[in-house]
Amino acid sequence: MKVRPFVNHLAQGTAILVAPAALAMHLLPGCGSDPVAGDAAVTNDAAGDVITTTDGPTSDGGVAATGPFVLFGPNTAKTTHLIDLKGNEVHKWTHDVQPGQAVRLLDDGRLFRCERVDPNLFEQGGTGGGVAIYDWDGNKQWSYAYATASHWQHHDAEYMPNGHVLIIAWETKTRAEAIAGGRSADLTNQTGIWVDHIIEVDPKTDAIVWEWHEWDHLVDSGSKPSAQPMRIDPNAEAKAGTIDWSHFNSIRYNAALDQIVVSAHNLNEFFVIDHSTTTAEAKGHSGGKRGQGGDLLYRWGNAANYGGTNAGSTGLSGQHDVEWIPDGLQGAGHFLIFDNGFSRSYSRVIEIVQPVQADGSYAFVNNVYGPDSVLWEYKANPQTSFYASHISGSQRLVSGNTQITDGPSGHLFEVTPAGATVWEYQLKSKSGGGAETFRSERYESDFSGLKGKSLVAGGPVEFEGAGGAGKDGGTKLDAGGKDGGPKGDGAPK
Repeated sequence: MKVRPFVNHLAQGTAILVAPAALAMHLLPGCGSDPVAGDAAVTNDAAGDVITTTDGPTSDGGVAATGPFVLFGPNTAKTTHLIDLKGNEVHKWTHDVQPGQAVRLLDDGRLFRCERVDPNLFEQGGTGGGVAIYDWDGNKQWSYAYATASHWQHHDAEYMPNGHVLIIAWETKTRAEAIAGGRSADLTNQTGIWVDHIIEVDPKTDAIVWEWHEWDHLVDSGSKPSAQPMRIDPNAEAKAGTIDWSHFNSIRYNAALDQIVVSAHNLNEFFVIDHSTTTAEAKGHSGGKRGQGGDLLYRWGNAANYGGTNAGSTGLSGQHDVEWIPDGLQGAGHFLIFDNGFSRSYSRVIEIVQPVQADGSYAFVNNVYGPDSVLWEYKANPQTSFYASHISGSQRLVSGNTQITDGPSGHLFEVTPAGATVWEYQLKSKSGGGAETFRSERYESDFSGLKGKSLVAGGPVEFEGAGGAGKDGGTKLDAGGKDGGPKGDGAPK
């Protein structure tokens, strides 16, 4: 018998429990619920297929919740939600502002959240302005605004094991500064450009204790990008009408390697940076454990940016959420990437085995950073039935499955290594519309941050959009122009 999904149509959020992976079904994202006539409890849509539906909450609000649990913060809402896999809300945080954009739980149960600062001077996809930490009861314990006319936090931040916080941010360069850095005048906006940098903040003092700027690591004037692959070509993927050049959209830290990975959305690649440097070394081209200063240790996804070519399926297109798979999980140490696919009009999630060596450096063979193929790839069938034009993410789970966030549609789902969908959840606002979410994060029942916490299975998630300029009342996000780049064409507002 082929078992079809159990579908629970909730008033605001829909959780869909799909048959176990052992049944080897290959369900397509978004195809978990078939049309249901009226309030029928059981409907047979084909011989041997069973669909069970129920309307309303899945719990009376007094039942202890069991994990795993999923965390998300709708982009247009001032709330963050933790649900169980049946769609029951088990905890909720209420905020004064919208996210900007990532939310995560820390190991001690506190909520780590990027936040929007208004009035916003850098109105682009993923704009934020600061970060904050909340306790379990929703009290703001710490916040840090990085928001001026010359620099602005956006998209993501990372809480480090030492308690420091890594923040990605834009900084402004005038047209004259951009051209002096090697940017072609024909590809430079009249009002200048925005470039990315990283700061490390100590929450105990609010001091910036380390920083790295991509503008310090450009190809030397007169040199070809192929001669300096560890540096960035200031004209890579440059467009005259775009002010936001590289558009970093995720950051992760690997403590064992003391390295940082950032996703450069508009350059269609990601970079690995040596964090073992001092700030002075990070500004230059020598120093640190690998002797390269702040120059790139590794890059992948668009070899054309340094004079190479992409082999087969190795090219990225507007990717998000590049992260090392944690120790203890299938593929530990590999990179997992949500590849949005602007140039393909379909999205995928891929896993690669990067050529990291014993000393933490990376092999550079035949004038390219490998690998020349992917280890694992999730695509829908047909491919174009799964396309997230912006935001979104992926996470390797304890089971070996992968949780995927289709951010624009608010569709969260879990797939097996073979590609079968085994769980789905659809965000819905109180008005019934869709709800964009930057990413979602899964936490197992034994997660340390949930130890001793009261987790009661309540009803469905309820939230209201906070308004904005984008589709469905959302803020302007990463969809951008024809080639996936943001539409910004002016100076900070």
